Amino acid sequence: LSPPAAAAADTDDDDAPKPSTLLGRYARLMKKHPSLASPLQGLVMFTLSDLLAQVMTAPLSRFSLSRCAQASFLGSVYIGVVMSSWIRYMDRRWPSDSLDVNALRKVCLDLFFFGFVGNSLNVLARASMQSGFRRGLSTMRSRCVPVLLADVRVFPLAEALAFSAVKVEWRTTFIGAVSLGWNTYISVVAAGEH
Repeated sequence: LSPPAAAAADTDDDDAPKPSTLLGRYARLMKKHPSLASPLQGLVMFTLSDLLAQVMTAPLSRFSLSRCAQASFLGSVYIGVVMSSWIRYMDRRWPSDSLDVNALRKVCLDLFFFGFVGNSLNVLARASMQSGFRRGLSTMRSRCVPVLLADVRVFPLAEALAFSAVKVEWRTTFIGAVSLGWNTYISVVAAGEH
């Protein structure tokens, strides 16, 4: 087995969630069918984050089901395809299970691709879906620096932990859980409510 495959195969069954629990079923789905589980995870994360953002920033009478559906679609693509593929690629390319040079390399690369590029495109996509491309571009330009500064406060530590201490098969889920709070923030920013 290659190092990442060996690392993925080397799991303690005592630590694994019981198959009868929701978390156990999810773990089994993530292990057997990651291409199905990851988009589902992204859909749920972005839907919840947009629901939270709308509830936190506006009266319920202004709730937008369309905005929520757009966030759901974006999440299934962004987390389900792009982010999960990126994490799997980095784990194959630079295996790590401790805070070593490979883990730090992945944190730095992720900070650039998902910090700068990913957040900019995330804000652009969300704002464009809500108000058109020109407003989306304007929102992205005006919010880019504050979003990046906030990202640097959250993700380097979360990713260092993910790439050094979290089991390979749970990394996308761990980063996805951190992303729930993050994407709530991004949803607020993209809607121009922050």
